[in-house]
Amino acid sequence: MSELHSNINFGKIKNIIFDLGGVIMDIDINSAFAKLAAISGMDLQDIRNMFFNNTQWQLHEIGKLTDSELINYINTTLHIHIKEAEFYQIWNSILKHIPGERIDLINKLSKKYQIYILSNTNKAHIDHIDTYMNTHFGMKHLSMLVTKAYYSYEIGKRKPNIDIYDYVLADAQLAPHETVFIDDSLENVLSAQKSGIITIHLTPPATINTLLQHA
Repeated sequence: MSELHSNINFGKIKNIIFDLGGVIMDIDINSAFAKLAAISGMDLQDIRNMFFNNTQWQLHEIGKLTDSELINYINTTLHIHIKEAEFYQIWNSILKHIPGERIDLINKLSKKYQIYILSNTNKAHIDHIDTYMNTHFGMKHLSMLVTKAYYSYEIGKRKPNIDIYDYVLADAQLAPHETVFIDDSLENVLSAQKSGIITIHLTPPATINTLLQHA
């Protein structure tokens, strides 16, 4: 599924929705977990489970748990005492680089398609990415790159719940059969298909540049 689907007729496509982390921006989520493991003395896998197998992470991503509340949860659960500044340094270490060729591609695609971002994320990450965009590409906000960016913490919905796809389709007035969604999570791709959206599952070593070079 990492290759461009042979049945996608881009002549009939009007909209492309990109996931952010792992699609536009390179990420390494284990970077933050490794730092927390080193501080707490806990096993890396146990920390991964702590985040992914509870609701705190999800609540934070839909804006229902503040940074302070998440920090308190981490400190209580791991029996550590990280402060806010250290939390942001650890948390944002997940975010790595956006190759310039991806920015060039999106700018090129924007001349033919309406381009959107749909991401499970949080304000701290977006603030960090906006700073990165300004530093490296002279762009004040990442959202300036696209027609509209949909961030889970702002809209109160997150992937893979199907309501987030229905929300984007309705808000942007998109026809699902004219819309391609690209994500590196198979779970997210499969749920998007339930809304009638055409999907591409991006898996390494593929990138959006290799997938969309002929779009």
